[in-house]
Amino acid sequence: MGDMDAKSTEHALEALKRRNLEGKRALIADLRRRQTDKAVEILIDVLRDDSWYLRELAVEALGEAGERAVPLLNEVLRSGLWYSRAAAARTLGKIGHVPSIGVLVDLLEDPNQTVKGASLASLADFVRGGRAVAVARAFHALGPRRAEERKRLFLAVHEEPGRVVGELLDNPSELAAAVSSPAAGDGTPETPPAADAGSTPAPASPGPPVRDPRPSPGDAREP
Repeated sequence: MGDMDAKSTEHALEALKRRNLEGKRALIADLRRRQTDKAVEILIDVLRDDSWYLRELAVEALGEAGERAVPLLNEVLRSGLWYSRAAAARTLGKIGHVPSIGVLVDLLEDPNQTVKGASLASLADFVRGGRAVAVARAFHALGPRRAEERKRLFLAVHEEPGRVVGELLDNPSELAAAVSSPAAGDGTPETPPAADAGSTPAPASPGPPVRDPRPSPGDAREP
């Protein structure tokens, strides 16, 4: 299907304002099928909607749009409200855009707990997708103290991905060897380090609670 012209785009934006919830859901499904640049722009607008349900639909649709959505997602991260930033962070994880790992690690400094939770969830997706080395490298770049803090937070919220990243951070030689391997810099999935069956991870200090990145539907208040 061809790209949307200016009139179609204006109609779609107006429909998002006027339709009932089911009509909006159908419109987002249509935009998801189109996968054009204009459709992506409109889906980015949906991330700013105060409906959690619609934002989740947009996150899934934008996850399929791929890397062309990343510049617009970065704009949302810079200027959006907390729930829009959280949705943008989750979308980066769905896309699997490896250069965005550093952005997600930076978002762990966000004052909003929902944004932090969404960033941690996306980082966990990267680890499960074989990008543990890239996540560990981003943590390591923070310096020893902050890397340790982030490692403990990650482990407290996402135990298995946190354990994998923690083992890399606790073994600098292993991390250095993994970073220097060909898989660390190209599109080849990394192989996470095998767990040591005889070892038990050190207990983590969870720090302040991190909010689930899914607030109640319709709740757009700053927590």
